[in-house]
Amino acid sequence: MEEVKTEREKVNVEIKFNGATKLSNSLFDGTRRFKLSANAIKLLFTIAQSLRENPSLFAEIRININCLTKSLGLKDENNGRYEYVRDAFLELSKNPLEKYEGKKWHIAHWVAEVKFDGTEVEFYFTKTSQEVLTQMMRYVELKPKHYCNLSMYAAYLYPLLKNELFMSSKHSTYTKSVEKDIEFLKSYTFCHDKYKNNVDFFRNVLGIEKKDDEWLPTIRPSKDNLLEISPIQEINNHTDITVTATPLKRGAAYNRVKFAITLKSEAAQERQERNAAIKEKKKELNKELNINKSNDKFEVSKKYHASQIIKEAAAAGVEVDKYAKLCKLTKKGNYYLLFKKKEKNLFSDVLN
Repeated sequence: MEEVKTEREKVNVEIKFNGATKLSNSLFDGTRRFKLSANAIKLLFTIAQSLRENPSLFAEIRININCLTKSLGLKDENNGRYEYVRDAFLELSKNPLEKYEGKKWHIAHWVAEVKFDGTEVEFYFTKTSQEVLTQMMRYVELKPKHYCNLSMYAAYLYPLLKNELFMSSKHSTYTKSVEKDIEFLKSYTFCHDKYKNNVDFFRNVLGIEKKDDEWLPTIRPSKDNLLEISPIQEINNHTDITVTATPLKRGAAYNRVKFAITLKSEAAQERQERNAAIKEKKKELNKELNINKSNDKFEVSKKYHASQIIKEAAAAGVEVDKYAKLCKLTKKGNYYLLFKKKEKNLFSDVLN
């Protein structure tokens, strides 16, 4: 059978510096690993924002390169800023997503065929990476304005700690204490070999050291003989959370770290407003669909996220709208709904 070549849809996406990227929390639970530099990490977070605007699995995404340089914290006067973006994409291609479960493993590339025409960068996500990035059962929100100035270790730690805060069971919880095993942190930040000594790990990765029986931020001169702040201080200075880190002993050795994480007041207010907006949107959707108690004819039998139907349609080689029609699905917002007639209550006449 002759292979049918499908022309990819091309989508122009504007990256919002104040907009949030929603990333699956499974990226930060330790089962999936990605060894990247600070610029490559920030680039990945930024281009993932395009998935909010375009859920299609096979679209080619076009982004103005100046949006990407800004998200990497590069100034306009930096003449090599476009090369930094190119190098970050190259690093993404050389360091794929890795997943390990016992003896099983899975390796997948992030993006494919990246092109730059002098103004815009064009690329598309691989199927696996898009699925991993958009598994939205639980997610963490990251904004370019918060991570653009972070160094490598801070860029690793920030989403990990932000994810812990957003995993709180109550939306009103804006402070959380969490303990992490040092071996997990070393593995997560890829510095097992570099900092085998835990004290060196505390000083160089977390940026804390013990002085007079108290753990304090590390202050050290940089290459330019200026004071270089620690990764924890970077997170506190540039992001929407504040963090303190305290090593804990079990027996004679320090083998765990306790993080106290707090959402800053402005961010807490934004989160409250967002949750209120989501609640109101759900009310409107329910009203629009007429699935409340007053509707005595139909009810929602099944509910599917749009991304799932897009994947199924692509696998079947059918257009999404046609696939939905064949499956008798109705699109409402980001979901496809399957309606069924309500079953008649045999005792309704007696009850009424």
